[in-house]
Amino acid sequence: AKVVFWPIYWYAQGAVMTGVWVLAHECGHQSFSESELANNIVGTICHSLLLVPYHSWRITHGKHHNNTGSCENDEVFAPATRSEWANEMLRETPIAQAWGIFVMLTVGWMPGYLIFNATGPAKYRNKPASHFNPSAVFFKPEEYWLIVQSDLAFFICVGLLIYAITTFGFINVLFFYLIPY
Repeated sequence: AKVVFWPIYWYAQGAVMTGVWVLAHECGHQSFSESELANNIVGTICHSLLLVPYHSWRITHGKHHNNTGSCENDEVFAPATRSEWANEMLRETPIAQAWGIFVMLTVGWMPGYLIFNATGPAKYRNKPASHFNPSAVFFKPEEYWLIVQSDLAFFICVGLLIYAITTFGFINVLFFYLIPY
């Protein structure tokens, strides 16, 4: 029976987590509430529980919306250039597409994007571009303490995750939180 019920739970819990992400996303756009403070409090809590630093994401996500589709300036989905692909035909094969999906779903978001900015634009290469670095090139000096606050909330949630693993065991945390994630 467990073989049947775990996937059902994972799907349902994944849907709930997606709902939390939608709320968090709306907070980042300052559209969850008329209050900026409420948006930032709820956004920080929801993002942190999903292991995403809120203000870092909010700031770069806003820049993404301002530059969507730009190969040079989109903050998130800057496509690879032809010179970066040895063989353009290879990129379009099902195996290459499957590999790209696998990489994005396993290491593409964290650490790929949030820590190394791997999918970000070329203009940030060889510059500090981690979403955890308050001095990263895409943050303004006045945003420094917002990034520190987001980092603090993020690492508190990482601490809660470690606490849950030590209290309930890795397998339980894997089944109840990590797999649905």
